[in-house]
Amino acid sequence: MPEKPNIVCLVGHPDDVTFIMGGTALLLKDSYQFHVVLASRGERGYEWKGNGLPPPRQDIAETRCAEEAEACAMFGATLQFLDQPDSEIHADRAACEKAAEILRKLKPAALFTHWPCEKPDHAATWGIAWKALHLAELFWSTEVYMGLMAGDDRCVAKPDFYVNISAVFEQKLKMIALHKSHAVEWTRILSEYNGMLGKQTWCKQAEAFAAGLPPMAERWNRRAGSILMDIGRPA
Repeated sequence: MPEKPNIVCLVGHPDDVTFIMGGTALLLKDSYQFHVVLASRGERGYEWKGNGLPPPRQDIAETRCAEEAEACAMFGATLQFLDQPDSEIHADRAACEKAAEILRKLKPAALFTHWPCEKPDHAATWGIAWKALHLAELFWSTEVYMGLMAGDDRCVAKPDFYVNISAVFEQKLKMIALHKSHAVEWTRILSEYNGMLGKQTWCKQAEAFAAGLPPMAERWNRRAGSILMDIGRPA
């Protein structure tokens, strides 16, 4: 049996893949091998009422990474880290070169990341992904999709693609529940958000993405931007 093509999800924190693109990953898992790359381990992901950034906590990082590993198992993904500090992610040379080395090795058919006009950590992670693709000389041959985040009102992009996740939404809810440190609030938020996207596209639940290059039927004598549009089509 031939190896499945690779897809890389390069995101900022544990739970970002599940919350932003978990349904899409579940729909694609049988056709593609997923690899999740986290910029940080989420060590500041807890409630803090003091001044400045919360102190990083190793126990929080361990909890969130264990939750992420369980979620990755649901769509067969490997898990790697860039080890940037949570809440202080930067698209610096070391991070971009480390991400580029991962991409060179995997040569993914597609890369999923954040929309650049989100909170600073997500914007910086997008910068790492964008620069790494160029460093790896893969930008022009890799489909890039930027997942649109619930609850973020910073210059939100108009989606280029909607993915109908109705058939796997109950599975996505189970993935969300694995992130016990954040699940209670986000189960409600994402049920509403994915339902709202579904109403825009006449289905029950959907996820939305902006494209790295303008979507079109063909580019450079090959099909362009086809992975998301091919979901559900006969092989």
